[in-house]
Amino acid sequence: DLPSVPTRRSSDLCCRIDVSQEPGQESRRKLYIMTLGCLAPYRRLGIGTKMLKHVMEIIQNDGNFDAVVLHVQINNEGALEFYKKFGFEIVETKKAYYKRIEPADAHVLEKKIDKKAVKIGRATSELQSHHDLVCRLLLEKKKKKL
Repeated sequence: DLPSVPTRRSSDLCCRIDVSQEPGQESRRKLYIMTLGCLAPYRRLGIGTKMLKHVMEIIQNDGNFDAVVLHVQINNEGALEFYKKFGFEIVETKKAYYKRIEPADAHVLEKKIDKKAVKIGRATSELQSHHDLVCRLLLEKKKKKL
């Protein structure tokens, strides 16, 4: 019993890339999730999970991001639980962040990206691709001999 398809979108995702650099340090590249939301009738159907996994996959494949960051209203327990399942942590609370909603305070959530793990994952994937190619070539060679 899924809700009928709305005439407007059932979900939204909007991100931006923030680059910052402290004097004498390497620049840091963060993906800021400005909006990731789903209309109430479409929640708990896996849409938000699919959107966030898609974003995280892009970040991992890019390999040049240090973190993913977003804001969540302090009383939004559902969103806090959702993001914590994906490894996000509260790193700061900003007073009066929101201008037109109450409570106006927001938690800043961040998930750090392990660039070394991304590189290892890429190398493993490349090795697996190479291994698969070698196996295919050996099988073809064996078939030709038969």
